[in-house]
Amino acid sequence: EQGAEQGAEQGAEQGAEQGVEQGAEQGAEPESKGGLVTSNGLQEPDTKRQSTEVTDSKQESRNILFKVVATHPYQGEDEDELTFEKGAVIAVIPYDDPEDEEEGWLNGTIEATGQTGIFPQNFTKRQD
Repeated sequence: EQGAEQGAEQGAEQGAEQGVEQGAEQGAEPESKGGLVTSNGLQEPDTKRQSTEVTDSKQESRNILFKVVATHPYQGEDEDELTFEKGAVIAVIPYDDPEDEEEGWLNGTIEATGQTGIFPQNFTKRQD
């Protein structure tokens, strides 16, 4: 009986702790995504930021040098490297800083995901 009581007490304590943690998480301030907060507490979108993002993506699409298709899957090894599957289409774009260019590596954006980074050229074939 004592073992059952101790087990029940421990279970109740753990449940209470989890409830407090969950309540704290739920009561925490939501992360701001930019924009204005109105008097009724609703968050209005930041239209300046959105229009800037659209402009940036349009500008990036104008900077596409050519497109490649992955002939082999590649698992990026560093933060700045892309990871992709065979068949992925990648738009090759100029490096932000030409001094970062490395022989055999390209800078690009995976069309399906929008992820941008560097990748080994020999894992891809240029699209005609």
